[in-house]
Amino acid sequence: MPEAFKLGHLVSPGPPEPTFEAHAYGNLWMRQTIGPTERLALAPDHAACGLIIDLTRPLAEPFGLLYVVLYPHFGHERGRYQAKTPLGRTSMERFFRDYAEFFEMDGRHNIWACSLEPDGRVAGQIIYDHHNIIYAYGPLEAYAEVAAARGLVEGPVVVPRDHRHQFDPRYNRDESNLINEREWITFPTEESDY
Repeated sequence: MPEAFKLGHLVSPGPPEPTFEAHAYGNLWMRQTIGPTERLALAPDHAACGLIIDLTRPLAEPFGLLYVVLYPHFGHERGRYQAKTPLGRTSMERFFRDYAEFFEMDGRHNIWACSLEPDGRVAGQIIYDHHNIIYAYGPLEAYAEVAAARGLVEGPVVVPRDHRHQFDPRYNRDESNLINEREWITFPTEESDY
């Protein structure tokens, strides 16, 4: 079976078929400004879910989860699946550990963890997208310290122009288990999800 990877870059256009291999950004992070909002873009070469857990440590619980299914492969609908009940820190961390391989090695999805205020507003959020980049909104200086402690260096995080998202059938059961293990409120995907 071919090597599993979430995002690949083109190494040969073919013939007969284009060839892609796993893309590594080089353990980089950078600051970005999107309209009035600042965020960090972080691109670890491995253990992205461990980094996500570390990035949530400066944030208060509870955490909302949003699982965005972009390319369903096991009979589920494309859409945004919002966990009906927020999670405490321990449950949120266990969720990312339990599904780490699926999140890190398959490109069918995005996953969000949001720190929620008592009134339901988002205090900070971490988004792990299908381009294998983590976007962190909230306490940017604390996030930069986490990135440095994990060995990431500041530099440009750029998605390769010719790339492919890989969807590995080995992880179809993970998709099903993740969706079936809790109650979700579902919404359509948005253009920004892609």
